[in-house]
Amino acid sequence: MDDYGSYVTDESEDEDEQYKNKIRELPLEEFYAVLDNENDLDYTPTVCPGQMQTDVDIGEKLSNLCRKVEYKLKHFSDIKSVCNTIPDKKFCDYFNYWLGNEVRNINTNSNKVMGIANTFNMIASSLVYNGCTCKKGNFTNAQFSKCKQFFDFTENLEGINNIKNKFTTSDDNFYCTYIKKAVNEYNKIMMDGLCKNNSCVYYAEFQGFKNRYNELYSSLNSKCWNDLPCLVNEQGKYEPPCKPPSYGDPQMARLNTQLPHTEGSDSESTNHALITSVCTVLLMSAFTFILYKFSPFGSWLHHKVLKKKNALDNIDEEDYQFLHPFVVENLNSDEKTYNISHYPL
Repeated sequence: MDDYGSYVTDESEDEDEQYKNKIRELPLEEFYAVLDNENDLDYTPTVCPGQMQTDVDIGEKLSNLCRKVEYKLKHFSDIKSVCNTIPDKKFCDYFNYWLGNEVRNINTNSNKVMGIANTFNMIASSLVYNGCTCKKGNFTNAQFSKCKQFFDFTENLEGINNIKNKFTTSDDNFYCTYIKKAVNEYNKIMMDGLCKNNSCVYYAEFQGFKNRYNELYSSLNSKCWNDLPCLVNEQGKYEPPCKPPSYGDPQMARLNTQLPHTEGSDSESTNHALITSVCTVLLMSAFTFILYKFSPFGSWLHHKVLKKKNALDNIDEEDYQFLHPFVVENLNSDEKTYNISHYPL
């Protein structure tokens, strides 16, 4: 790779890292980051089942995860003090989506994962809030990644909307980029018909995102300089209240949120405009010719044109005689007849 190519790659990677860092500032993402911290390595679990640590079918990863869950729950008051913008009622859901993702990443079907669920239930109800239990179905849900994706989209919309400062910098624009990616993902699934009428496992999260986006659209759109795309339904029509001024066709709006601008589209539009103009001129010319040749209007117009031409010719001749009397007189003198007589001297 040449120096220029290396520079472009480095610049792109740097921008991607800036984007990720900006999104990590949102409350949900900050909570996930705190749970990901490996400050539990020296902790000795007391609730996790002892057999998990030696079971060869589960391995070290599952044991380490159980230890982390126990440690994080027992120190949950410290986590809440760091993530102090999150309402208490949301912590249980946040923790469950994080835990489900961790278990799915281990990629095991062993029933030993229930040991983690039991550990969660024994501690969470007293340290997170009463009634908080582990959603064990997340461990076996084949489409859990989609559930979490749209749950995260929805919660992060709320986090972005709660930012009080106006968006004035390029870093702020990363939030708008995130929203556009979320909308594109929703529209793609909707247009492909992958989640019709409660037909998908992630329908609740999918609909939750739709409802929250439409509720916050006006506020979010004003933050993002009125440049946010619309959600569409299965027919490609806009979901109210979204009415973007820059597009007349919902399908084109969807494509504009997904496809890059190409020069071919400009040249094609120009060719269409040129062809339309030429056809219009030819049709008007043909219509005028037929009207002139084969209608009473043509005879009347021809008479008027001849009459006007004769009048103009007369005016031109009079003007010429007025401006050049000498020349006219000389020309007339050529027409005179002279009688010359000779007298003898």
